[in-house]
Order: sequence, then C-alpha cells, then structure tokens
Amino acid sequence: MSVVAAPVVDGSKLVNEDRVDQSVSQIDYAHGAYASLPERTLQLDLDEPIWKQRLYLGVAIIIAIGYLWIMLGYLAPAHPGVDQNGYLVGGRVFAHTFSTGVKPAGPFEYFGAMWVMAEDGWLYPKYPLGIPILTAACFWIGGDANGPLLTYYISPVCAALALVAMYLLTRQIAGSFFGLLGTILLASNAIFFTQTNNPWSHVPDAAFVLWGMVFLVWWWRYNGLWRAAIAGLLLGYAVLIRYTEGLLLLPMAVVALSKLRWKSPRSYLRCATPLFAWLLPVGYLLIFNKLAMGTWTGYDTTNESTGFEVSTLGEKWRTTLSQLYQLGAFFILPIGLLGLLLIGQRSWRIGLFLMSWLLPGVLLYSAYYWGGERMGMGFLRFFLTLIPPILIGACWLFSKLSTIGYPREGASGGFMTKLSNSIAPIAIGLIVLVAASASVRESLAGVTRDYVSNQNLATTAAIINMHTKHNTNDDVVLFAEAGRGPAGSANFLQFATGFEIYANDAFSTNLRQFMGARGGNDPDQPNPLQPRRREATQKEYAKYNDKQLIEQQNLLMNRAFVANRRVIAVLPVNEATRFLKRFVQDRPYQFQVLAAWRDPVRTSDVYTPPPEQSGQRQRGQGGGPGGGGPPAGGAPGANAVPRDMQLIEIKRK
Repeated sequence: MSVVAAPVVDGSKLVNEDRVDQSVSQIDYAHGAYASLPERTLQLDLDEPIWKQRLYLGVAIIIAIGYLWIMLGYLAPAHPGVDQNGYLVGGRVFAHTFSTGVKPAGPFEYFGAMWVMAEDGWLYPKYPLGIPILTAACFWIGGDANGPLLTYYISPVCAALALVAMYLLTRQIAGSFFGLLGTILLASNAIFFTQTNNPWSHVPDAAFVLWGMVFLVWWWRYNGLWRAAIAGLLLGYAVLIRYTEGLLLLPMAVVALSKLRWKSPRSYLRCATPLFAWLLPVGYLLIFNKLAMGTWTGYDTTNESTGFEVSTLGEKWRTTLSQLYQLGAFFILPIGLLGLLLIGQRSWRIGLFLMSWLLPGVLLYSAYYWGGERMGMGFLRFFLTLIPPILIGACWLFSKLSTIGYPREGASGGFMTKLSNSIAPIAIGLIVLVAASASVRESLAGVTRDYVSNQNLATTAAIINMHTKHNTNDDVVLFAEAGRGPAGSANFLQFATGFEIYANDAFSTNLRQFMGARGGNDPDQPNPLQPRRREATQKEYAKYNDKQLIEQQNLLMNRAFVANRRVIAVLPVNEATRFLKRFVQDRPYQFQVLAAWRDPVRTSDVYTPPPEQSGQRQRGQGGGPGGGGPPAGGAPGANAVPRDMQLIEIKRK
C-alpha cells in the first residue's frame, strides 16, 4: 500500500492530500486496510528555505516584543471598570478558595454590579472562570503583595503572544512576508490597540483563540494527536474566557471532517481528539456554574444569554458593518472580505474554515441586544477575535496581487511586467501604512486617557498601602467612590487591597452605586444587572429611612472598632466633606487626615492631540454592559481636571 503525496502547489493555496493509490481499493477491508491509513492532511508548500522562514519568524517576534515594550509605556497597574471588578476580584477570591464565590459581610458591602446572587445569598461574577484563573495564577506567583501588580501584565503579554500567533497563522496561507503584514495590521488594529493594557477579557481571549487556531492548522497539515489536543485545550480555554467562543467548534469541525476517513473507525477517534480536549475546560466550567449559581452560565441569571434576536440583527447589521469599517478594521475590511471570497474559490476548505470562524460570530453579535450606533469600542471589543480572519483574507489577496505581473513559466517579462512587479509591493505597502497609521493615530488619545486615569488610581492605591502596610486584609474597612470612570475607585481598590469595601453613598437613599439599571426593571428582559440581586437590594433599602441608614453606617463602624479594625475613607475633598458631615460630625467620632494629594497626572502632561483630529471616531466609546469604568479606548475628557484627594481615618473619641 502506498499513499501518493500531494502535489507541490502555489504557496498561497492549501490542497487536500487525500488521493490514495488505486491499490488501496483492492485491499480486503476486513484486514483493516482503511483503519491503518494515515490521516488526511492539508499540505502547504511555501517554497521558502528554512533560513528565510526562521528569519521572518525572528522579525515577527521582534515586532511582538517591540509592541509590548511600547505598550508597557502606557501601562498603569489600575482600572476603575465595573466589568474588571468582576473579573479581577473574582480571581483574587479564586486564588485563596478555588472558587469565585463570596458571602458578603452584610447587605451594604460593596461588590460591583457585574456580580450575581445565588439562591443562598452568595455572590459570583457573572463572567466565566478564564480570567479569574489567570488572575489567581498571578497571586500564586506573586502573593497578595505582588499579585495585583502582575495581573495588569496579563493583557499586554497576551497581546505580544497573539501577534506571534497571528504571524504563524497568516504564514500558513499567505506566506512569510505577508504574515508579517498581518502581524503589523493586528498590532495597529484599533480594537487590539485600545484593549492591550485593559485588564478585560478580550486580549487574553484573542491570544488563546489565535494559538488554538495555529495548532489546529498545524494538526491539519502535519497530523500529530498532540497538536489536536493542544488546539482543543486552547480553544476550550477561550470558552472559559468568553462563552461565545464556543462558536469556534465550527472551524474545528471543518478541519476534523476534512481529515476524516469515513470508512476508518480509528479515524473517527483521531478526528474527535480536539473535541475531547475542548470538553475538559468547558465541562469544568459548566459543572462549576451549575453547582455554584444553579445555571449553566452567569448570563442566564441576567437573561443576557437570550439577548440575541433576529429582529435585532435586521436593525443593527448596517450599524455593525459601518463601525467595523470605521473603527474595527479601518480601510482593510473590504479588502479582507474580498480576499476571503477569493480564497473560497481557490481552496474551498480553507475558505470554509475562515468563513466558519468569522460569519457566525459577526451574525451573533450583530443580533445582540447590547450596543448601538454610538457605542464605538464598547461594542466593537466583542469582535476582536473575529478581526484576524479578515486580516488573513487581506494578506492572502495582497500575496496574489504581488505576483499578478509575473510572467508564466518559460516566458520573459517585458517592461510592463517589470513595472507591475515594482508597483504592486509599493501599493500594498501604502495600503498597510495608511490602515495602520490611521488606526493608531485615532486610538492613541484614548489609550493615553486610560493611562492618566489608571495612573492616578494607582497613586491612590500606593498611598493607601503606605498607611496600611502593617495591616492584614481583615484589619481595614474602607469607604470609596463607586461611580463611573475615575470615580469608580471602589471597583479597583476592592481588588488591589482586599479590604472590606463600602461605597461612600451606600448608606443613603441615593442608590447610585448599584441601582442605576439600564434597560428598565423588567426581570424577564436582558439586563446587565441581575433581577434577583436588584430586587434584594431594593428590599433591603426599603427597610430604612435616611436617618436609619446613618445609624446603620455608624453601627458598622462601631462593630469595626470593637474588633480592633481600622475605618478609613479615600475620597475627593468635596465628597470627603459631605461624608464626614453626614456620618462623623456631631457624633462620638473623630477623624484624622492621613494624606492629602492632587492627582499627579493629567492628559495634557502626556499627550497633545493634533488640532485637526476628528472627534467623530472617538465619540461614544462607552464601556461594556454595566458600564462603570473608563470606556474601552478612553472616555473623552477623562480626568482632564486633576482632583484633590484625601485619605481619612475615623476613630472613636
């Protein structure tokens, strides 16, 4: 028995190596001939020497390291977002308990709005376990002292890893040089760029998805069950980060079915290997959710898992397409889509693979209840892992255009041929330059504003740590702001300090810190805020009038003093004045200002936007469901005016 090798083909075309010698059909099936056949593979002949492949890989790694170095210059180890509160505080808890569940000390203790309440009163982040596990790993490595700092390196490091994976994946289809162009296009992509330093889920998700796809294609080409298993594990872990990555079962199925030998029993087991590996993390996640929250996902508790409607798709598809072009894949989107269509004509298998990656996710999020015309990055961040197939399509088309003027074998090229060969690379370079520079230019202001807001928060945390370094997490009760943007310090400080946190207005009838429900109060409609928790909070506040709420706050402080715990508050001066007047003055307490400072960084200190820069593409870059932090890409005017802050300790007289 012999297998005929796949023919040597153009470097940009994947070909199925499925032609079996005619003698196979004459072998008795009962003797296991089909079962012994090798897996079907896709073979790509890059027609490049090994030294050249390694050289380009080295360049890609240098690009990734350079990108990481540049982005670390904009990294500040803090973030006030309410979504980030769920991910990161959940990770801190997981590091110590191997669960993200928390039993609040009382009904007024602060937990961000993205936490959901189980029937037994325990709170869990509604998000899956992927980011909390990565956060917990930082605590296992650095301990409680350095764990919070290490956590903020997860996204930028994952960004660098994603860029290397982007090169390796694009190279399989378009060749090494165009793999580098794909790496540059992803690095400069507005969604990728603005999310790199954000301790959100999107960049780590992109890293796991891209590396999963790399191993999946390697398995497609080279066989090896270990490659299949790694691909399944990585894509399964992506589901632990974002539930919707379960749609990547479709491209996985395309690869597995294209490798399947229908009459070989062993082939079914081999081709199911990535699925078995995928089920390990996904099964663990579903079992945890069911046991902890009583639902398969945390989004079931907020009805957001049902927030996808065909009618919404009909209303939003134009807006989605427009935003993808203007912000998500500026200038490259039509080129990438054309390339994907043409790939399908040249090799339907690889075309189907890329389309099954792109289209289901685009359709799903276009049908999502959240987002709209003015959401900008707050909506487009969902599409980050769908950008790579668009860029791959563009790079493949570039690779074909770069050879369009080459003469056929045996023919000599004339003047026009030589001119075409010279112009094509220049034109392609200009396209990439325009797309990359425009995306970075429009995104830099938002990244800078995020840095300013986060650096000022990091300063606040450092000052608190200076005055509490001899205290354990259980020694301190901390009051902080729980608003939106820079006023969301409670979201960050709960993670950074591990203290028992309360919103400065928790003991008032102003339920700003949690009750700002979006989309109304209908418990059957998708809403970022869980109906059960919202109703429990409303019932709790209904028990007290304003005077009684003040008494509850004083009772909380008295209990802390009895337990020899410290009570401190970190607030802007105007908020601190109101807080002291309401809860401390004319009562048996005294206070001491431990520290007073002004936010040390402002936007104008680090960035001056060009006067002609349009605000249109920066406008409306709102945060995700639940809001609560500087939006992805920065909030216009965030922390433009530095705030005067105070750290106050309250004691008994």
